[in-house]
Amino acid sequence: MKRLTDLTEIRLFFFGSEEQKAHVYFDWVIPYFMELGVPFHAERDWFGGPNYRVVLEGDVNLGDVKSHFRSHCMREHGEIDEGEILRNLAAYQKNTAVVAGMERREHRNVSHLNHLEVEAGTIPESYVKKRFHSFLHLKVHTEALFKMQAFINHHLSQWRGMDQTAKISHTARFFRDVLPYSRFEEKYAVLVYVSNIEGVLAIAESMKKKQAYINTYERVYDVLNPRELFAGKDYEEAFGMDWSETIGSIDSLITTNLEGLAGEEEGYYSHREQRELLYQNIREIGSGFHDELMARNIEGLLDHEEHARFKYLINVVYKFIHMIGVSFNEKNVACYIVSRFILEENGTTWDEILKERGESFVP
Repeated sequence: MKRLTDLTEIRLFFFGSEEQKAHVYFDWVIPYFMELGVPFHAERDWFGGPNYRVVLEGDVNLGDVKSHFRSHCMREHGEIDEGEILRNLAAYQKNTAVVAGMERREHRNVSHLNHLEVEAGTIPESYVKKRFHSFLHLKVHTEALFKMQAFINHHLSQWRGMDQTAKISHTARFFRDVLPYSRFEEKYAVLVYVSNIEGVLAIAESMKKKQAYINTYERVYDVLNPRELFAGKDYEEAFGMDWSETIGSIDSLITTNLEGLAGEEEGYYSHREQRELLYQNIREIGSGFHDELMARNIEGLLDHEEHARFKYLINVVYKFIHMIGVSFNEKNVACYIVSRFILEENGTTWDEILKERGESFVP
């Protein structure tokens, strides 16, 4: 991958039920592109309506993709009438403009006429420059996702039909197994997940639902029994070694390019802009954790090499969780499980850790 035009972005639109969308994703989309034998990564997306977004290196025969995609959908799910399509699209049509603003994308109307349509082209340069600091940043991120997709492909049969309990359990293990790559002690590294869950609870509190969220998290925590969960051999046998190799490979890719990633190209999303947006978001969250974080020397953390490396890795891990179909709520429960377990195992709390570190967040 030497230039943006080396990548092809494909969008395949399917407006069936949520269950049907999941089946098409795991039963046709991923297997079809695996058979092409080229590096790719896939996800379920919302831009222009529910679709499968695939980014691959090289070109693709769009006619073949359209033909096979439509044949599969019609064979497995039949004709979907306009009324059902419109009902399935209602939430997307209502929220697409808001989500576009959150993700710094252009707004695109959702049309029911796009059902079973397929689009292909180069990733828009305007989008890339709003999301990445440089072409190198895009390159490293894309190559990391190719590695994640290879891991997904290798375990494809295990994602199919995975129930919610298994999703949460495996996600918690994936999350914990990433922490050593921070180069921080585990009780410090886990603050990345504390930040996530405290932010979610602050939003829940604004909706007067915080206690309901906590009750749900605590109930799942007790049912899954984290001490047994983190010692379980089923995960190790199914994913453990392969996950470690995949994360290690991505970490090496990031480390090799870390100096270049610290730079930026003119016209791209600058580090200054990113930091200003981060500060703004932290101030607006309104959680005790984030208030304490802002009151301390957060610059010492953000400027540290280990934080920079781990930031890129965590972004890829969060993207991976989305790629395997883990929902926002399932991800949050996993963050809660890992955070609570590690803090309790170390006999501490996030506020004690912040006080212990004082104004120094570096190892």
